[in-house]
Amino acid sequence: MEAPQTESIWQDFLAENENYLNIIANGFDWTSYTCAGWASAFGITYPMIDGGSSGGEAWSLFGDGYIPHNVVLDHNHEVLYTSSGYNEGAIMAAIELGLSYVPRDEDGDGVMDSTDNCIDIPNDDQLDLDLDGLGDACDICNNLEIYVTGNIDGSVGMTDHNPTINLFDILRLSDIVLLGVDEGCGYEISDIREDGVINILDIITLVQYVLYGELPDENTIALPPNSYIVSENN
Repeated sequence: MEAPQTESIWQDFLAENENYLNIIANGFDWTSYTCAGWASAFGITYPMIDGGSSGGEAWSLFGDGYIPHNVVLDHNHEVLYTSSGYNEGAIMAAIELGLSYVPRDEDGDGVMDSTDNCIDIPNDDQLDLDLDGLGDACDICNNLEIYVTGNIDGSVGMTDHNPTINLFDILRLSDIVLLGVDEGCGYEISDIREDGVINILDIITLVQYVLYGELPDENTIALPPNSYIVSENN
């Protein structure tokens, strides 16, 4: 790959805090340039190897055809791409493929990202109280004790701290449906009918839930343990 394009790719990955990509250039037969002069002329910030007049060991290992010759290795030093010329699409695809192979532990807690239930926050215990797949260390929504079915606003009783399901939950669900809110703890439990769609039917179902303490037969959802229905805030 030509030097300016390579530098651009290098800077893009640095900007994304990608710590698993290394770029090393190998140059030789400099003619009017030196290795340092080449780096200075094209603003190169990644390491460059001076291959002298013949290319050195790097060219002996991978060189084939004419310059530039590009090689992409994965973290096991397996060749994912090797070709002369400049095919940015193929090179970028090989880089992305190689990065996808790298075992990552972004938060350094000893649990690989592929199985870590809190990728960005260290939690080697992997505790998940509400068993929703998101670890307690990064889960602000307690779906076991607070954000249970119907308790859209997350309110609890003042004395017993049990979930309260009332008019305010209906109003909150109405906001979610009518305003298109698509995030937050309340949103996560807004599919009252459990049909995969959050819409006006969920509001109607929650109204019946609040008024009668039960759902229509075709949408039966058991009341969560330790929760109760009230007509107004405690």
